[in-house]
Amino acid sequence: MPAEEDYRDHTTTEFTRYSTEMLAAETVAHVLYTLPKMPWEFQFDAARHLYDEVRHCLMGFEWMRTHRLNPFASPQYLHVYRWRSQFPPVMQYCLLTMENGVNAFPYRHGRVDAHQRAGDALSEQFVRYDIADETQHVRFGKRWLPELLKHVGEKRPLEKYVKDVLKVWESEYRTGKLTVNVE
Repeated sequence: MPAEEDYRDHTTTEFTRYSTEMLAAETVAHVLYTLPKMPWEFQFDAARHLYDEVRHCLMGFEWMRTHRLNPFASPQYLHVYRWRSQFPPVMQYCLLTMENGVNAFPYRHGRVDAHQRAGDALSEQFVRYDIADETQHVRFGKRWLPELLKHVGEKRPLEKYVKDVLKVWESEYRTGKLTVNVE
């Protein structure tokens, strides 16, 4: 088990990040708004996704309040939202469901283990909720991305499209070199 200070600092950072997931909710809302002619089932699933992201933000706030931290002292990562929002809505949805969701599982499972070892039931429960939600969001992405690509007339096959989007994620987001095109 890591030193108590390391666990506490890492957990504080973890839940501070949760408190910024309103940006993910706003991305889903933007996708819903800009693609109104999608089937009702998509709107229903996307609304659930949006609700889940709001709940993740609230989990971060509640964790911070429980630990006597001011959730409003943490800045929202607007540069991430601004970067993601420059892309077409389908690409934003792909980034959210095929990258953020998929690649977070190993980290999140590791955090469940850390919380269990520390006897931190609240943090463990919150992360388990997140894992359950993200599992569903990945399912939503796999279900709806093919339909969204058809809806917008995208010619690339799904696998190629996702691969191309993830290249942008790797080259910009993961490296911290976010390119924002301002017109």
